[in-house]
Amino acid sequence: MFWQLLTPFLSGAVGMAIVGSLWMFWAQNYLAKYLAKKAENLATHQDIQKLVDQVRETERVKSEIADRMWDRQRRWDTKKDLYIKIYASLPKLHAQLINFTEVRKAVAAQVVSDDSAPVREAREQLQASFDEYGDVGFVAPLFFSDVALARVTDIGEQAKRWIQLLAGHDFLAIVREGKWEGIKTDLSQHFHEAIIGFSAAARDDLGYPPSHQTLRR
Repeated sequence: MFWQLLTPFLSGAVGMAIVGSLWMFWAQNYLAKYLAKKAENLATHQDIQKLVDQVRETERVKSEIADRMWDRQRRWDTKKDLYIKIYASLPKLHAQLINFTEVRKAVAAQVVSDDSAPVREAREQLQASFDEYGDVGFVAPLFFSDVALARVTDIGEQAKRWIQLLAGHDFLAIVREGKWEGIKTDLSQHFHEAIIGFSAAARDDLGYPPSHQTLRR
């Protein structure tokens, strides 16, 4: 009787043991591999995500650098254009100073009157050239170096000194005493030296090598 009761129990236990063994075998051979694969996939996904993040960060840095380089290039282009514009205005300004000088000499010699059309025209042309130079010089502090700005101011002061001598009450006496040619030579020399100083400062500010070329007087 006892064995009859025990037999089903033993059969169930044996069955459970077999099922347990099969589960353990499956767990060791399949579940473990499955979990290992899942872990590998997760690690790969994390690696990919890190790589994506690194690429995004790299692109962000590259974009910032590109923006800065673009902004720097734009500022350099603007600075260069201003230097070219102000430098190109100097020969015209010098030519108008010379022209106004000749007209004033004619007035001093009483060849023409001070309110004649040639005098007014020469005065207006000189004023226009000086204004053109001054307009560029007005915005120069936004872009030029301190040294270049000092040279711009120097050129303006040399031009003003020349104009003041021409318009002064002593000009007639200077011409009659034969002193004007020496003064004009001195004015031209200082004006050209100011231009050379400005040219050197501009080249340095723009990053060009120094020039050994000198202007003809």
